[in-house]
Amino acid sequence: MKNKLLFLFLGILITSVICASCETGQINLNTASATELDRLTGIGPAKAQSIIQTRPFASVDDLLKVSGIGEITLQKIKDQALACVEDSPKSVSNENLISETIIETSQYSNEDILEPIIENTSEAPPLIQSNSDDVELIISDTKGIKSEELSENNQKTGFYGLFLFALLLALLFTLKYLFAKSKKENEFR
Repeated sequence: MKNKLLFLFLGILITSVICASCETGQINLNTASATELDRLTGIGPAKAQSIIQTRPFASVDDLLKVSGIGEITLQKIKDQALACVEDSPKSVSNENLISETIIETSQYSNEDILEPIIENTSEAPPLIQSNSDDVELIISDTKGIKSEELSENNQKTGFYGLFLFALLLALLFTLKYLFAKSKKENEFR
């Protein structure tokens, strides 16, 4: 019975570690820039670029797929506890997008690129060219944009923490009951 409870407790503990999301200050391997990845132990600019090209990762252990990262480097990164992997929608990193755009546009000269733009602007209707209305963009709460996402994440984390705390209490009360019961059976009366 004790072994079953121990395995149950370890199962819950391992599940909570596996399902953990990135905490504030941790580096998400699927979305981090090369400079952020450079903060990881054993990762330089070249390996950071290799990590970006190998994305997406399902876990930190997937770093072994990156050329130049072996078991020792992976263990150092895990010991640092700064890297994490969070599910994110498939997206192209800005650095990859910029480098692809530069490669695509480097084939053309400035005249090739500017000529169609100049032709299109000269044919614009006069109403659009003579628009004199001023548009003022007011952003009243810039902190609210990211904080809504963070507050949802904090609520989920709080719920999971409360659930694990309740399970831990139930486990402790069960163990106390079992030990008290076995102690009563062994005493002389």
